[in-house]
This record gives sequence, structure tokens and C-alpha cells, in this order.
Amino acid sequence: MTINLRDIIENADIAVALDWYKDDNDGYTQIGRLVHDLKYLYINNTQDPLFTYCVDQLATEFKKFIDQLENSIPNFRIVAISPVPSYNPKTAINPNGSTKIMYLVTERLGSIMDRKFSFNLAEKMTDKQAKTNPLQPEDIKARILPEADQNATILVIDDLFGNGNSANITLKAIKEKNPHVKLIFVTATKNKYGGLGHTVVGKLNSNMPKTADNGHQYFKIDFNYDNSDEHVNVFEDNAFFDAIKEMDTGALINFQVKRNKKGYWNISKINSINYIN
Repeated sequence: MTINLRDIIENADIAVALDWYKDDNDGYTQIGRLVHDLKYLYINNTQDPLFTYCVDQLATEFKKFIDQLENSIPNFRIVAISPVPSYNPKTAINPNGSTKIMYLVTERLGSIMDRKFSFNLAEKMTDKQAKTNPLQPEDIKARILPEADQNATILVIDDLFGNGNSANITLKAIKEKNPHVKLIFVTATKNKYGGLGHTVVGKLNSNMPKTADNGHQYFKIDFNYDNSDEHVNVFEDNAFFDAIKEMDTGALINFQVKRNKKGYWNISKINSINYIN
């Protein structure tokens, strides 16, 4: 199956996820398992034959989809492949960098498809983690392609899609430098419910609990995420309710937040509190 992401990724001619990261029973999909194992089991043991196997399998999943596109769309052909950039990746010209899964998959995919691949078409200029701190446009730098490729179709790949911020910034940067290229974005998997969460700083709206229509009490915490004003309601059955009850109105809270299956924000962790005296 594939998940259409075209409405989320603005500068892509085609944008899809090959599958969900997890299934409806909270287990990993087949592709999700490959991504998980590469990111969390084998990343520190790249000599393990299973690491190479997973890289090969993930590259093969991308190839299957690209083969379908190229066989079904007249005159369609991917010319080059690039990963959504990571900070300080280990490459031939940067041997002391960190091992980044999608750079290895990009190289393998380029090899089995006999296509060019680029690790510097787009580069990440900051070490902040996109999963906790949303990237800004200045965090991604793109370069101008050689003249022969300025009207080409470029494949940009990723492993795990959350809200699309990193992919959107990457593709926009590439498109601004290369306005005539066609961009195809394919991520191996997509999180259904917001992924690992985001670290934000919020302000307690009031230390007097509000009452919902069902009679349950809750506190409201206002915060900003991705330049949007948001809030999270902490109900009395929440593990953090009693701690928040002790705070003053306006207290600043550093916490981790993620969306649940219904799309509402939930606090998953409180990191620190700045109490108002």
C-alpha cells in the first residue's frame, strides 16, 4: 500500500509513503520493521550482516515503487536520488561523520537502479533534532544542480514521516535553487499519530481548573508549535494533573507533547517547570 502525501508536501510532483510505520494493532508493518531495526537495533553495529540485509531490503522497497512509476508514466525517469538531509553524515568526503541510515539506502538504491545519487544537493546546517525542535528554512541549504540536470526528475527519500516539516523545507530549498526540476518525494513509512513527540515550552493558562461538558476538570496549557498557537488540556485522570495543580498561573513548563489518535495534543513528559513567585 502507499499513502498519498501530495496535499502535505508542497513542492513535490509526487509525494507518498510506502506504508505506515505501525499497523492498527501497534505492531510494525513490514517496512516499518526495517526502518525500526536500522534506526534502533543495528545503527551501532553496521558490520552485522543483518544491517546490510535491512539496507538492501529497504532500498528494494523504494525500487519497487519507482519501477512502477517509470513503467506507468510515459517518458518518466528518475535521474538522481537524494536523502532528506541529516547533520554531519558519514560519507566518502566526511569519513568522521555519523552513520545515517538514509544515506546508505540512497547509495544502495542508486547502485541497484544505476542512477546518480547526491549527498550535497541539500545539506542540514544544524544539529538540532527535527523530532523535538522543528526545523526552520535557514537550517537547510541547497545547491544549484549541474546544467544538464536542471530540468531533471529528482527523487528525495526519507525513512519516517511525521508532520512533513523537514521534507517541506528540504524540497522548498531545492526548488528555490532549481526551479525547473521535478521533485518526487518518497518516504519509507509514515507515523499515524504524530510520532515521538515534540519538546515545547508552554504557559499555564490559569491555576484554577476548568470544567468540561462531561463534568471532568482540566488545566489548559498554551504553547506555540511550528509557528502556530496551540494548547493542551490536562484532565484530572492525567498523571500530570496533580503536579500542574501546584503551579501558579503563568508558570512556564518545558514538556514533550504529541497528538493522540483523535488528533488532540497529549503531554507525554514534563522536563522542567519555571514557577512564578
